[in-house]
Amino acid sequence: PLAKSLHQMSHQLLEQIQIHKDLSNIIAHEVRTPLSRMKFVLQRIHKDIPEKQLQRLKADIKELETLAHEYLEFGRSQITDEDYLQRFEINEFLEHLQEKYAHVEPNITFHMAEPTTATYFNWYQLDLAVSNLINNASRYANKKIKVSVLQETNSVDIIVEDDGPGFTATQKASAENDNHHGFGLGLYITKQVAARHSGKFTISESEDLGAKMIITLPLIKAK
Repeated sequence: PLAKSLHQMSHQLLEQIQIHKDLSNIIAHEVRTPLSRMKFVLQRIHKDIPEKQLQRLKADIKELETLAHEYLEFGRSQITDEDYLQRFEINEFLEHLQEKYAHVEPNITFHMAEPTTATYFNWYQLDLAVSNLINNASRYANKKIKVSVLQETNSVDIIVEDDGPGFTATQKASAENDNHHGFGLGLYITKQVAARHSGKFTISESEDLGAKMIITLPLIKAK
């Protein structure tokens, strides 16, 4: 059963990988070329632009650069090795994230699984997916971001919560209808990563009435 489950997961993950990888790389590079020109021109004429408009232009360029970076990271995460699903401890993964964000996001807390559990996933892809959730929470949280784990009989949830304004009705409806419209690229990528692990990505409301984002992975135990 374990070998069969891993084979099915790998097959599902690999089905559309190449087209997504190629598309992500093409889009990212196509965006970066005009961005470089825009930055060059802006540097030449910045003294002639009112400060408020200049800051807005810089913010827009930075946002586009972030999108291009996310596309590239998504493309790089599309590994084509059929054996790339490996067994990891969930707490080991959370400890990695805790260290990663220790000096970047002071308001974040991590709650490890008790007892710890392990399952099969691609470390790089899940790191990208959960980091997208944390970065999203960081943009909207007031004071609190919480990352936790909930283990069920056949699955494990990685949960990111914040105390920000939460999701809009449109975003909630899009998530329920398996539609990515209304989400940023980061959350869309997270949905894709979860689906390719035979899991799912859901959103709801946190205890603080902010956003609650959940990646659910199948819990595959070793023999």
